[in-house]
Amino acid sequence: SIMVGGREADYERASPVLRVLGTTVVRVGGVGAGNHAKLANQILVGVVLAGMGEALVYGAKAGVRLDALLDVLKGGLAPRVPEVKGPKVIRGDFRPGGKADFHLKDLNNALRCARELGLELRIAELVRGYYLRLSAAGRGGEDHSAVIRITEAKCGVEARLGSSGDAP
Repeated sequence: SIMVGGREADYERASPVLRVLGTTVVRVGGVGAGNHAKLANQILVGVVLAGMGEALVYGAKAGVRLDALLDVLKGGLAPRVPEVKGPKVIRGDFRPGGKADFHLKDLNNALRCARELGLELRIAELVRGYYLRLSAAGRGGEDHSAVIRITEAKCGVEARLGSSGDAP
């Protein structure tokens, strides 16, 4: 994947060469936006890897067959979140699919079981805190992807199409 920042005309001129170098080439905005897109991608990769680590450790401690657990994880929503939930999030569409309060219930159960197994899952605890805040704000009936609202409020930035982040 190649994330390109720059003027449209420059992107069009460089595009044939870039398509030889990468299979996915996307102009993501003005000068510097390519670097920021790469860093945003690395945030997601790191968080997913750390979360996968906690899920695998939990599964191992609970006696789950890890090859079967990987099949379950690959077949679930997690690897497809940007594809399935991302477009709705940037449109501000938080009509419930999986409700945030149900996700909170599952995180509560997972962390209770983890404690019983003697595990400390800090990433899951952090995420649970986000869902607690979302529920406390009266948004527990929204889709679980509405958890972005916690980060938006904390950072003072709304991540929606048409927001300042969409500048050419």
